[in-house]
This record gives sequence, structure tokens and C-alpha cells, in this order.
Amino acid sequence: MRKILFLIILSTIFLSFKSSDGVEIKWNFAKYQKITYSYQQNMVMQIDSFVQDHSGIEGEGTIDLLIIDSALAEVRIKIVNGKKYELDSIGNKINEVLEFIPQVLVITGIEEDDISKIKNKPDTEMLVKSLFPVLKQTITKGEKENYPLNFRFNYMGKMLDTSGDSFLDLVEIEKDICHLELEYDLKSIQNEKPDYSIKGKSKVKFDSENQYFTEGVLQMSMRVGEEFLVDNTINYKLISVE
Repeated sequence: MRKILFLIILSTIFLSFKSSDGVEIKWNFAKYQKITYSYQQNMVMQIDSFVQDHSGIEGEGTIDLLIIDSALAEVRIKIVNGKKYELDSIGNKINEVLEFIPQVLVITGIEEDDISKIKNKPDTEMLVKSLFPVLKQTITKGEKENYPLNFRFNYMGKMLDTSGDSFLDLVEIEKDICHLELEYDLKSIQNEKPDYSIKGKSKVKFDSENQYFTEGVLQMSMRVGEEFLVDNTINYKLISVE
């Protein structure tokens, strides 16, 4: 009886330690050469808050993670279809204009556990981090990790900086799939004009066994003053691993 009780207590202690182990959220460039995702983006822009009608842009294409060597990779976002449209006051699309102008954004300097060294700064760092939030340290379920985001953009010839809070949360682990949420609330630095803010959330899934992301949804809202508002949604999903 004592032996059985001892084994039960020992197994309980072991499981409690095991469940508290951290998870690595990072690429493993030794396991693959290329990963391809489908890519869909919808951006709605409102220029004047007093004008009911506003416009939008839809695009679709692919995201490729291409391994350069054991330490570096690059991300290629290719838009193969795109169109502009207008929305009336009840949200119906009007005046759709098909624009097939293929575009490719190449982002270099991707490391397995770090995005901060990419060369296409300032805005692409935040884009890649929002889509693929890799970490240098492990993360445990239910604990939010501070996840600094660097976002700067050009507004009428002036570079604007942001500061604020951003956290990455490991919400759930389903077999080897980690459900992650990245939330951020960034604002213009003190006394900088015009006032602006960026709020968003990314929900992504990461395969901890194979060490790559499988799908994600990014939702971001950016406001500049009271006259310019952009709502941006990006979806991606795994197509192939080579």
C-alpha cells in the first residue's frame, strides 16, 4: 500500500513539473528548406470620420519562408490578385475595380528565434512579428510574455514612432499545436503630432513538434488624428513544407 501511494505521489509530482515546462516558439531551419502559406488581406480605409462611404483593398497570394543557411532565412510575400472597392453606408461593396498587379515583398534577415535584425525596417519588422511571433525564451501556458514591437511609419514625410504594451500569450496546447495570441496597444510618443494609435491582435497556431507555424489571423486598427482610420485583416494557412 505504501509503495502504491508513493508511486501515485511521485507520478503527480512528475506530471506537475512536466506541465510547467516551457515551449519553444521558434523556427528550425535544419528541418526544411521552404514553407509556403496561402495569404489573404483585406484593408478598409476611412479618410474622414464624417463621410459614411469608405474604400478598401483586397489581395491574395502566398507567403514563402525560404531558408538561406543554418542561421538565416527570408520571407517573401507575393500578391498575385488584388482589387480596390468602395463601401456604402450599409457595408455593401460598390465600384469594384480589378487590379492585377503582382507585387513581391522580400524581407531578409530572419533568424530562427529573432525578427529584430531584419533589414527592411521600420514597418516590416512589426508585420513579420505579428504573423510569426518567434521567441528567444520558452513560454508556458497561461503566462503572458512581454513581446516588444517596433513600429515606425512615414506620415506625410515625417517618421512617426510608437510606444506601448504588447504581450504574447500561450492560450492552449492541443497535442503538438500551440495556440498563441499576441495583443498590442501602441500610441504616439509624448508631444508628437499628429496623435495616432495602433491596436491589434494576432491568433496563430504553432506546431511545436515540427517547429513551424500552421495558420494565423492578424487584425490591426491604425488611427491617425480624427481623420484617418485603417482596419487591416490578414489570414494565412500552411500549404506545403519542403
